[in-house]
Order: sequence, then C-alpha cells, then structure tokens
Amino acid sequence: MTRIRDRIDQLINILLILGRGANQVALRASGAALEVRTPADTAYADARLKNLRFEKLLSIPALTELRDSFDFDYNDLRLKHLHFEGYTVTGRVFGIQKRQCVASGPVDSAGQPNIISAPGGLNAEINGTSAIPIRCTFAGGSDASGEIDFRGRDYSITENLSLVASTTNYFYLEMNAASGGLTPTRITIAPVYSRVAPTSPAPGLHWFDTSQNSSVWEKGMCMYEWLNSMWRPRRRVFIGEATTNASEVTSFATYAYERRYQSAWTAWTGQQTINLAHNLGMNFADAEATYAGYARSGSNDTNVSLTMHTIGNNTGLIPFGLGNRLNQPFMTGDGGLYYTGSAYVTTGQLAVSIQSGW
Repeated sequence: MTRIRDRIDQLINILLILGRGANQVALRASGAALEVRTPADTAYADARLKNLRFEKLLSIPALTELRDSFDFDYNDLRLKHLHFEGYTVTGRVFGIQKRQCVASGPVDSAGQPNIISAPGGLNAEINGTSAIPIRCTFAGGSDASGEIDFRGRDYSITENLSLVASTTNYFYLEMNAASGGLTPTRITIAPVYSRVAPTSPAPGLHWFDTSQNSSVWEKGMCMYEWLNSMWRPRRRVFIGEATTNASEVTSFATYAYERRYQSAWTAWTGQQTINLAHNLGMNFADAEATYAGYARSGSNDTNVSLTMHTIGNNTGLIPFGLGNRLNQPFMTGDGGLYYTGSAYVTTGQLAVSIQSGW
C-alpha cells in the first residue's frame, strides 16, 4: 500500500487523469501510469487531488468518455476543489486587458466591429481571416495564482450558420480546451449577465456571473450553461446577434470589442431623446457601464467638448431609461450640452463613448 501511495505522490503533480469510477481512479504521466482499485488507496488519491490546483492538470484525450464519468458530478470531493472545465489549462494567460470578450477582430469602414454579416435568406456568416483574425479572451474565475483567463488562438473562419425564423439568434465562440481553436454556434436564448444566478432558468440558458465570488464552485467572472439542472462552466464568448422574420435577416450586430464602443456622431437640437448604439451585448445596468459624452457644433468643428452630466438648469446629457443589448436612450437639455466660455451650445452633433465596468 505504501508503494502505491508513493507512486500517487510521484504522479500527482504531473498527472493526466484517465478515468474515475466509484472506487477506483486511473492516473497517468509521461511514461508512467497507475490504476488504483482499492477504496483505501482511492481515498488517498482523492485526498491529494482535492487540494491540487487546476492549473497543474494536463489535457485529457478522451473527453467524451470522461464527461459521463465525472465531469458533471460536482459532489465529488475532487471537483469541489477544482475549477474543472475542459480538463485542461491550455492557453491560460495573465495580465489581459479585458476579460470575457472579443479582444480584436475585423472592423468596418467606420472602425466598428464587423464579425457578423448576412449573405441572404435565413443565414449569417462569421468572418475572420488569416490577415485579420478573431482573438478572444475567456474568463474562468480565479484561484490562488490570480485570475483564470484563456486566450483563443488567432482564428481564420468563414462559416455560414442557418438561423431560426422570426426570432433573435445569438452567436457565441467556444474555445477548444486542447487546441485553443474557436467554434461558432447559434442559439435563440439570450445570455444573462448578473451577480446572482437567474431563477428558474430554461435549459440551455447561458449566465455570466459578474460577481467577484471566490468560491471553488460557481466562481465569479465565469460563463455557465444551465444543463441537466446544474450550472456547467463553459469557455464561451457571445459575439453578436441577428434578428429574423419568416424569410430573412432584418437586422444584425457584432458586439463591441473589449466591451467598449463609441457611437456615431448624431445631430441634436435642444431637448430631445436620442437612441445611441453601444453594442455591449447587454443593457447599461448589467454591464455596470460608464460613459462620456462629446459634442461639437458640426463636422468641421475641431473643438470637441465633453458634455455636462446633468440636466440641471436644462443643460447636459444623461441616460434616459434602461435601454437594451444594443442601444441606450440619452436625453439632451434644451439649455445646451457644453459651454464655450461665452455661451451654451444648444445645437450640433454628439457622440458617446461607453464601456462596461467589468
């Protein structure tokens, strides 16, 4: 028994978990393997595994077979102490600028995100090229070493996805745990972003926990999918959406890279409510968004000014209402948006720069 436990100790830090049964566990490292079948030795292996940090795990080849054995058994002691998603840490990075987002990708002539297109009918294309790849970051909570983040590899893709008619279709990219590659998928259930898990979730609902929860299970800053009555951690980033009628796409949008966006310059006169795009993929409250307003007298005006953040004395610019995943209404004061030093300007063009708070 002592020899077996010594062997477990040797393998534990460089292990490859092959499988797990009720009273047995199979471990493997480079050039060595061990299968434990007795309850006592299995308990010893479990005791060592439960304190093992997830980043020490190497990739496991037979993912499909292993999922049924213990991927979904979160009552297992080992899994309670591991961030057990994908069985691998391929691609873990530190010090990224923004978590859980498309970091960079194709842009249109106005410099705005441009991954999604509508070629016709009930179809959408996800577009990236070797010259202009799509790069994503995936948040997976945190551990003793810091934030758990992964970066999907540079990816070239032109994939046509069939859409469901007369609804909104949502697109995400999933990172392959072993290769870092990205796979696009379409669903019709809008993702939820919140600090608390949704109540009565529908099967297939995605929830990104925006809290800073440090528990070993249901970590904050991690994407989950509701499946088989449990929240399953996922490496998925939502990248945009397309709305359809019975026969074609009626509108589509790519979500803001790094969840920051500057709206187009829009004309305003006096007091009015203007709907400005932000394309964060969630409303202002869920994004915990901050914003800065800019105004000018016209396109030839090089003296761009920050707007005031109040409607006191009927001046300034403020958000008006909650908005939605793509747009936010703003109200302008009829007393002007900014002061030139001699007068309040009451007509011209405005733009808003918006970013999420997490």
